[in-house]
Amino acid sequence: MPSNASQTGALSLPLAAGGANAGLRDPLLDGLLDYFAFWLAADLNAKLASMAGQTHAVLPGPPAGRFPFNPERTFVRQSIPALYMWRDEGPDGIRYEQYTVLRTRRVSLVHGLYIFSEQTIPTGGVVQSGLRNAVDASLRAATEYGHRNDYGHHGAPLGTPIQTPLKLDG
Repeated sequence: MPSNASQTGALSLPLAAGGANAGLRDPLLDGLLDYFAFWLAADLNAKLASMAGQTHAVLPGPPAGRFPFNPERTFVRQSIPALYMWRDEGPDGIRYEQYTVLRTRRVSLVHGLYIFSEQTIPTGGVVQSGLRNAVDASLRAATEYGHRNDYGHHGAPLGTPIQTPLKLDG
């Protein structure tokens, strides 16, 4: 019998019912939050642990400090450091492009924001002045490489490119 089941990226339709009051998370945003948080922790935690006046981790252990929404609209009190990722809700946020002669694909613009732990000025600002650059470099490397040899998302083998478990290969 034919089925209307489909896969859109990491989202399988129809959705499973789940337990009573079970949440509905965006698997793309959750996957990207996990991936970028891993990169930040691997690249920065050792240095942060040696710095006075700084939290000892770039982010608290998962899932704390990871938020799949725009903080402009909803800010989580007392949760810093934090990593936010959200889909653009503007006119170019989600669009459909011709993929093959018969199929289109959905393209989403995703934004991210990292908020540092609180710093005491002027001392903290001087001592930690390179932190913004280090975070930027780590996130840039994560985006450029698309994988880490010591990371596998949701049980994927270590070194698997993030687009594979998130089913972003087209």
